[in-house]
Amino acid sequence: MTWSRVLVQLCGLAILIIAARVLRQEEIGTFTLMSSAVVLALRLSEAGWAELAIATPQQTSPSATIFWCAVTFGAGMSVTLLIIGLMLQLVWSNQTGVWTVYYALIPTILPNSIATCQFGILVRDGRLTALAVTQAIAEILGTTVGVFFLFTGAGLLSLVYARLVTALTTVVIAVALVKWVPKPNFDRGKVIEAFRYASSLIGARVVGFINGYGAEFLIGAFLGLREVGQYRVASRIAGAVAEVIYEPLRVVAWRTIAAAGQRADREREVALCLESTITVGSFIYIPLFLGLSFVAPDLLAVVLGRGEWLAAAPIVSILAIAKLFGVLFLYTESTLTVMHKHHWIPRLALSSAFLSLGCTSITGVFFPSTVAIAWAQIVASGLIGMSVALALRRFVPWRMRAVLTSVARAAIGGLAMLSILWVAKTGLNASGISAEPVRLLVYVICGAGSFVAVMGKEPWIHLRQLVASHRHANR
Repeated sequence: MTWSRVLVQLCGLAILIIAARVLRQEEIGTFTLMSSAVVLALRLSEAGWAELAIATPQQTSPSATIFWCAVTFGAGMSVTLLIIGLMLQLVWSNQTGVWTVYYALIPTILPNSIATCQFGILVRDGRLTALAVTQAIAEILGTTVGVFFLFTGAGLLSLVYARLVTALTTVVIAVALVKWVPKPNFDRGKVIEAFRYASSLIGARVVGFINGYGAEFLIGAFLGLREVGQYRVASRIAGAVAEVIYEPLRVVAWRTIAAAGQRADREREVALCLESTITVGSFIYIPLFLGLSFVAPDLLAVVLGRGEWLAAAPIVSILAIAKLFGVLFLYTESTLTVMHKHHWIPRLALSSAFLSLGCTSITGVFFPSTVAIAWAQIVASGLIGMSVALALRRFVPWRMRAVLTSVARAAIGGLAMLSILWVAKTGLNASGISAEPVRLLVYVICGAGSFVAVMGKEPWIHLRQLVASHRHANR
């Protein structure tokens, strides 16, 4: 499952980068806002159906009511979006291209609702590899179609075609694997139970949507489509780099902390594993995100070319630091679940979503610019990090001071790395080397080499300890 999530992130980043080289910032912003509205409807329409299918005993098919409730909810949400779009189009009738994208994305809702039920059965039966392969094939095929149409001049609709192909491929493969399309049947009692359970998950779905698209919505309200496109591309670059690193460490944290939770001295063992994962993570995240922040202008020049997109470089730099401050949230779910405090997870997610939304809203009112809103994400990430640290400290006796000492040493190594990178940049400018790929290569060699030289053996010692714990957890 880890590799499929990373692959999905990389495919999304790839098509977005190619689209940014072909389309204007306003067009990227248009697609972001319209697709976010559809994503919200999709999150609401699929809430609970997979979980209900997972809860069904193995070797038996879930109730047909679950399947047809998902179909009904997906179709109803599609019709609702269509009606809302027609009403809004009466007010903004001059935005023809915007509404074309909006209406073309609505058909993705129903296939995803059906696929969600099939995914629930795959998870219940332990067929996680089949689920991961399905997602990978659908994402690769959708990305390929989108890139093809981008190069053939289809414009903004290329991204719509990519979404449609991904949704249809997903549902076709999922249904072929599970073979669960029951005859229409609605049991009144089960309908009430299903909708009651689905409604209990709506809050979590909205929180996830706010974390993913809240800033873009507010930027669209305060600034405009151009700024939305600029911010979206910058956030996806920083977010994709973060996800590629986050996911493996999240899996390691889950396995080691879960194994520690089964030992006799649970609290102490979980605390030691938490300290180890945070410490090792700091030796990876700090140089990575500080380095990304430093090389952002040259990186954007390589992947997006020189032009209007270079204005997004400060946003990438700032959001990279925000990702660094928010890294502690990675270990929350595994730790609180093992300590039987899982009811705190939605509380922390809700508080983090509204902290981010609040900081973005205040900044948008008083300092309406994408760079200022990016700085607001650092403030929000810092506040979220502190709240998560206090929550973890409340339930797990981890030595915060010892961990902070290790993080501080990693930060000192990161600052030393930035100093070497600044010297390298000065030398490159003085020698007249302006080719961005060459500059990036020099930065990577100088940055990695200087950080390893400054930190010495300490990161490797902590890494060996974590690897040993991970191997012990897999026995």
